[in-house]
Amino acid sequence: MRLIGLLSWYAERPSWLAGCIASYRDAGIEHLVAIDGAYALFPDGSARSSGVEVDSIVEVCNAHGIGLTLVRPATTWAGNEIEKRTSLFRHAEAIASPHEDWYLIIDADELVTRALDGWREQLARTSLDCADVLLWERDDRDSEPRAQVDRSFRLDPVSRAPIRKLFRAIPGLRCRDNHYTWVTPDGRELWSSRPRVPALDLTDHIHIEHRTQYRSLLRRDASHQYYRLRDAAGIER
Repeated sequence: MRLIGLLSWYAERPSWLAGCIASYRDAGIEHLVAIDGAYALFPDGSARSSGVEVDSIVEVCNAHGIGLTLVRPATTWAGNEIEKRTSLFRHAEAIASPHEDWYLIIDADELVTRALDGWREQLARTSLDCADVLLWERDDRDSEPRAQVDRSFRLDPVSRAPIRKLFRAIPGLRCRDNHYTWVTPDGRELWSSRPRVPALDLTDHIHIEHRTQYRSLLRRDASHQYYRLRDAAGIER
């Protein structure tokens, strides 16, 4: 069984890309499929990120012995998130052993902070087709709205929740209707907002920090504008 990381990225800090990939190597990925390019609705987006970002990905993969499949499109993604995610699965299939290998979904604003021994053995033994890990995030306690809340309530500065990040390498896995509904060719929803198929619980073994609140204000504004355009266009159901 191999663990294949699937990274969808665009216009990220090179240092973030390097740190993210290196941390996932600690979690055991052996090959990385990295797919570039902005969604068509992303403000001022282009088909390709900077060469510095590409160099960062290549160098960290070389340094850590990670195989690399690098995809850089000629145009932005007309189908936005749904098209880009589905394309990521298609490129992963070219190097995966069907039903034996596993995909680990990666975002550039993440760091693996815990990877206990034994979880890969659990993946190898399970008959299930997906697994949950723990995603955690620090609250932005320096913002004035948050500071006002902190003065009134005893809130945990860290939020934690399970998230589905690991998927068996099933040929034909694709996004349907929206970017968070992933279905198999026989119609099973491995991830969606509705009741899903059972997942292996690895929340005690794998912890991932989500750092999106540390992005630049300009980048966060662009992301929020994209979400507004996406919702207004009704391209996701």
